[in-house]
Amino acid sequence: MKEQAAIPTFDNIKMLRAMVGIGVICAVLIVFTYEATLPRIEKLKAEALQEAIFEVIPGISEIEAFSYQDNTFSPAAENSQNIIYAGYDDQGSLKGVAISANGIGYAGNISILYGYDPNNQQMIGFYVLESKETPGLGDKIEKDIKFLDNFSALDLTLNETNQELKNKVTTVKSG
Repeated sequence: MKEQAAIPTFDNIKMLRAMVGIGVICAVLIVFTYEATLPRIEKLKAEALQEAIFEVIPGISEIEAFSYQDNTFSPAAENSQNIIYAGYDDQGSLKGVAISANGIGYAGNISILYGYDPNNQQMIGFYVLESKETPGLGDKIEKDIKFLDNFSALDLTLNETNQELKNKVTTVKSG
């Protein structure tokens, strides 16, 4: 005996229409919410980045963004990648640069901002821009004062050819 294909009934079609309608309404609401909040999110991210730059380069009053590509620096455009932020004091002297970096943590990407003093060839600041690490464990990268103190004057002196670090930076577990 052959099985017959299920013939849609009026109730099934009604339920299908309702489900599709609800799905379309939810999709429109999600897109609308995303588009409506995107400018505010971008503004808050830019403000947080600016605060972080002022934190990793102490004593600055002005920031200028540069794009680094093919071993050349140029003023950063709005959609530039590889941006380096130069920090200047009130007299216009370069106090340092802020360089962003990304890495993979246990729970996802970690975005970090480093402060570098080219005159003394040392790292002068460290700030975690974004991390999804486990509170109490992986978030120590942001909150552990002993860990963060490692980056307040980290020696990054270059060798004679200015191509490599004179002293390799290595990570060491405490204890």
